[in-house]
Amino acid sequence: KFIPIITERDENGVAYVPTYIKTRIYIDLSDDSKYEEEYEKSFFYISKVVICEPSWSAGWAFLGKIQLKLNLLDDALISLNKSFEIFYNTEHPHYDAGMIYFEKHEYEKAENEFKVALQFSSILKNEYLLKLSITLRKQGKFDEAIKYLKMIEQKNSKSFAFLFQMGRLNFLKENYATAKDYFERSIKINPKNETANNFYNMANDQLNKVTNNLPKYKLFTSGDCILARRMHYFYEKYGKNWILGDLPSITKECN
Repeated sequence: KFIPIITERDENGVAYVPTYIKTRIYIDLSDDSKYEEEYEKSFFYISKVVICEPSWSAGWAFLGKIQLKLNLLDDALISLNKSFEIFYNTEHPHYDAGMIYFEKHEYEKAENEFKVALQFSSILKNEYLLKLSITLRKQGKFDEAIKYLKMIEQKNSKSFAFLFQMGRLNFLKENYATAKDYFERSIKINPKNETANNFYNMANDQLNKVTNNLPKYKLFTSGDCILARRMHYFYEKYGKNWILGDLPSITKECN
């Protein structure tokens, strides 16, 4: 037994339905104007099915997804938990549960569900990694969030979402030069994104505040002063040990 979900129609507006189910019920998601109506219809049909077949794990999981789409968050959690009681080791319902807890601002529970979804996923999915990293950021776990984001970098380093989230995390860690660089790269991909532009400006302002009070240094070899901003760049790139170790041997503070 199954209920087909139709997502496309032909040039005459006829739904792509296999011949053997033309006389049966199906859910039509091919028309955006009827999308919500059809979701409610699917909610009605799936509810009837799981009542008749309460041991059908996928049925409860699909019902939970529909309830999530309809913003019935508490009902969706009940359905998903029933799915887990029958069969726990599946990724998509755990991701949906994570999304529900995220919407409810229960970030620790959302984190756990996203991690379980990753555990049971056959491949590392960017959407799972991204949502998990945002959830970790919401809890102040910046270093762990960066760890999961870097898994996206290995596959798609030019993703706007990856670059923007890396910028936000570095901004929160007060690595303003690094944050500015990530925001700048994200803006090149999506120049009209207002949020990314605002964060770029904030990172630039913070960087200027930090560097304006730093002393200038003079290279012995050339006699030229190195601007504080350049000093800050090398500090962030190479760390404090570089500033305290190699730099004094080739520079002196300007008067």
